[in-house]
Amino acid sequence: MMQLKNTANDYSENISLYNSLLTPCKILRKHIIMKYFNSIVLFIVFISLFSCSTEKAKNGYKGNVKSVTYKNFIGIWKFGEFQKQGTKSVNIYLYNVNGDLIENSQFSSDATLIEKSTNKYDAKGNRIESITYNSDGSLKTKSTSKYNDKENLIESIVYNSEGSIKTEQKCTYNERNKLIESITYSSDGSIETKQTCDYDSNCNLIGTNYYKSNGNLDDNFIFDVNGNAIQHNYYSEDGSLAMKSFRNYDLKGQLIELNDYYSNGKLSEKRTYSYDTKGTCLIMIVYYMGTYNRNSKEITKHDSNGDLVEYTAYNQTGNENEKTTYKYTYDKIGNWITENVLGNGIQTEYSERELQYY
Repeated sequence: MMQLKNTANDYSENISLYNSLLTPCKILRKHIIMKYFNSIVLFIVFISLFSCSTEKAKNGYKGNVKSVTYKNFIGIWKFGEFQKQGTKSVNIYLYNVNGDLIENSQFSSDATLIEKSTNKYDAKGNRIESITYNSDGSLKTKSTSKYNDKENLIESIVYNSEGSIKTEQKCTYNERNKLIESITYSSDGSIETKQTCDYDSNCNLIGTNYYKSNGNLDDNFIFDVNGNAIQHNYYSEDGSLAMKSFRNYDLKGQLIELNDYYSNGKLSEKRTYSYDTKGTCLIMIVYYMGTYNRNSKEITKHDSNGDLVEYTAYNQTGNENEKTTYKYTYDKIGNWITENVLGNGIQTEYSERELQYY
């Protein structure tokens, strides 16, 4: 089942998990995610959190999925019901038997190819190459990755459409195979970003630091003795502290509360999380403390599959300002195949997924 990931082990084993620490309730679908973050790709939310078999696999689906065709439709209300009028967009995802994404194609409403991406993996399942093509088949970007004998990423290079290096990332590890530094260089060799990791005498991760190109801190995390990220600090361009975020966990290590503070110590935002017995995050409530926000509180609810079923926003006077509900039908494996989105009781979106299995 989908669970929040905030531990040091999860974090240090995969440096890209930094993004998940910024987005703790990873079960949020694209409709809600965009309310909190400027740029999140829907598919990224599904990757790397799952176990296999009848539980959700690492690609986010139950069962051993071979392909997923995702269609979003436009429609109109006619004779009291929502009627499909045409396809808005189509995305096709192809997976190997290990659940790794090997191809992703995006199509417009007229079935014209917009973009296509392919991935290659080594025998151990590490991604070694990613290529994105334009609609005419020409190269858009390409990236290659290399790993050490412990399967840790040691080098990642991104090339532009001309085949020239755009960025190059290099990672180094200590004698206990723990990441100690990751540096991304620009095409001119200058440092673009830098990450460092701090450990205690037992080599437990206690902190991570992210630096801007000018050498100033961008943000950092602090971990407790259980490996949970308990504090996240954000910094301004000049390196001064901009905001602080504190996280509280229950005895199972599940995130139950997150509080954001301005640099002056005033509370900006508060989030609470509740779970079922399997660890699936069912409800997330966001409280906004500033008067500049249109809403004072937002509540998202999920079912036992981790699928979003309801989003409700309340205005500053406590009255309901917006309510969106999500209704699904499922295949026999347990993956949804139709999604109806209703805004304030009126259907606004309709999507279908066709899944094929190995």
